[in-house]
Amino acid sequence: MTFNSVSFENSKFSKVDFTTVNMRHVDISKAMVKGIDFTSSDIEGLIGDIRDLHGIIVTPMQALSLSRILGIVIKE
Repeated sequence: MTFNSVSFENSKFSKVDFTTVNMRHVDISKAMVKGIDFTSSDIEGLIGDIRDLHGIIVTPMQALSLSRILGIVIKE
């Protein structure tokens, strides 16, 4: 399933399954996504802020890509 350039702004999710979902450029601003597992989804370009990301479940690589939302600069 693909959600491309979709807004879930202010949405409330209950028992949602985003397994293997392409969620590129999806807006989760002010959505209730705490506890949702995105580990098997493509979330590159997810739109939101630090409050919107609180409690989501991601892989280490996804966390790295989400660092741009947090304004973190990663340097080797």
